[in-house]
Amino acid sequence: MRRDFGLRDWFCAVAYLAALGLVVYPLARLLWEAVQAGAPVARRALDGSGAAILHTIWVSLAAAGLALLVGAGFAVASERARVPGRGGLRLGLLLPILVPPFIGAFAWVQAYGRGGLADRLMHVSWPGLFSGTGVTALLAVHAVPLTYLAAAGALAGRDAAELEQAASVSGAGPGAVLRTITLPLLRPALVAGAALAFIASASDFGIPAVVGLPARFSTVTTEIYRQLSFSASASSFAAAVDLAALLALLACAFLLAIGRFDVGAAVSAAGKPRSRPRRWTSGGVALLAGGWLWVLVTALVPLGALVLVSLTRAYGLTPAPANWSGAHFAAALSRNGGEALLRSAGLAGVAATLIVLLGIAAAMAGSGRPLSRLLAGAVALPYALPGSALAVAIILAFSRWLYGTLLIILLAYVARFWALGHRPIAGALAQVGPDLVHAAQTSGAGPFRSLLTGVWPSIAPASVFAWLLVFLTALHELTVSSLLYTPATQTVAVVVLNAEQEGDVARTAALAVLLTGLVLAAAVPATILAARRSA
Repeated sequence: MRRDFGLRDWFCAVAYLAALGLVVYPLARLLWEAVQAGAPVARRALDGSGAAILHTIWVSLAAAGLALLVGAGFAVASERARVPGRGGLRLGLLLPILVPPFIGAFAWVQAYGRGGLADRLMHVSWPGLFSGTGVTALLAVHAVPLTYLAAAGALAGRDAAELEQAASVSGAGPGAVLRTITLPLLRPALVAGAALAFIASASDFGIPAVVGLPARFSTVTTEIYRQLSFSASASSFAAAVDLAALLALLACAFLLAIGRFDVGAAVSAAGKPRSRPRRWTSGGVALLAGGWLWVLVTALVPLGALVLVSLTRAYGLTPAPANWSGAHFAAALSRNGGEALLRSAGLAGVAATLIVLLGIAAAMAGSGRPLSRLLAGAVALPYALPGSALAVAIILAFSRWLYGTLLIILLAYVARFWALGHRPIAGALAQVGPDLVHAAQTSGAGPFRSLLTGVWPSIAPASVFAWLLVFLTALHELTVSSLLYTPATQTVAVVVLNAEQEGDVARTAALAVLLTGLVLAAAVPATILAARRSA
């Protein structure tokens, strides 16, 4: 017992110090600087950014509402209709979550904008793509996987299937079962999914930057970017600090308001074994057909347009095989694109390794400790906060020593994605129990050898899955990187965004295809591990 206690003390020291240094101190510094600026500065910042704040609120609410309707509807159809193609539809509905949002927005421009693929082939385009409506629609598209996962996870439980079957045996039709059984059981998951969609939409920077800024439609995230990137005055920095503090407080308040719903559990439940689907009426088949149409329009056509633009020799030529060339890929990699890609991969790999180690430390330290809930909250908070708010907090906390280095970006990545490494490992550790460690210690093993022989074999699959998940997410991170980079520390996501803003369409498309391909390739082993963990 004594050796186990000492080992846990080491884990506690590492976990709590990391939480204080990476989470508590930067966020406290952010709030302190906002308070120190005083009410007049805050009032000027809010007055000057009032439109951006209102835009953020209404596009996030609208996107969350649309994503909830679409995601929940397709979840009910895919989980309850016994027709071919359900497995493929699940993968198609989750595809937008694997494509970086800013790349998805650029792909939509190439597919449905003026001069895009649909315009050239069918003379059809969407004039309102560069507007608040376009921002809302794209945010909803990228939030649908979140609401779908939450609803599908709730429908996966055996209790829901048994209650629905009992109602059907009692003579209730599909509509009555949906109204009286399915929707009431889904309510907590729907609230959780809507909360996730709202937070993700309010935090997103890439979509408003690609289709909002050209139309002078700003959100809080793009306003912070404008204040920090295009102005060197003290008042602009103070305004960015106040806006970041406002984002942080709004996110915390929103999380507290929906705190009685277990958001994480609702989403992670999607991996549980699914009950056998029962045959639905033609309405279920129609929903599945609509799901495939949704996947085609929102994901496959934009990605296809992106690939065609990257392959076509000159922008505006017919995207036929005779006009294809790999020159854009060579040009993109020969400039700073190749260096940025390697830099991003290195940052993502180091961040993933550190986060797995910190995830193990936090999981071991939090097991049975009085302050475990506070530690878990500190680990989860940066991921729930908008990336712009966290980036400003990191600037305030560490820029004096680390500005212009890769280390400040690495610290931001570790703070932001720590929760992604902690949750899978903590879940695996909860199933191990202390018996294996005690058995190893009884046999004479030291504390760390007890960990390696008693605990590690049981949490290794979860740790590998966590590493892949963090690597996948950090590889295409944009929001934090766009506020912390310098010309010598550009990540590949920043290079893609800068190329898009410079109007270099072909180079942007080539870099976007390369980055998306890497993300999808990294997602394959993560998906396989997730399937094995849920089996």
